[in-house]
Amino acid sequence: MPNKRKIYAFLRDLTANNSKEWMDAHRKDYHAAKDEWLAQIQLFLDRLAKHDPTL
Repeated sequence: MPNKRKIYAFLRDLTANNSKEWMDAHRKDYHAAKDEWLAQIQLFLDRLAKHDPTL
């Protein structure tokens, strides 16, 4: 199962540091959190597809 902590940690840090400079310095963290989020969505869709093949 994907590590949800990366998502929450990034969002918490972004809330406290919402600036372009911070984002530029933490772009790698953004991509890691985004990849985790997409993995979570894919798990959700995979589970739903067992009940609805159109997904």
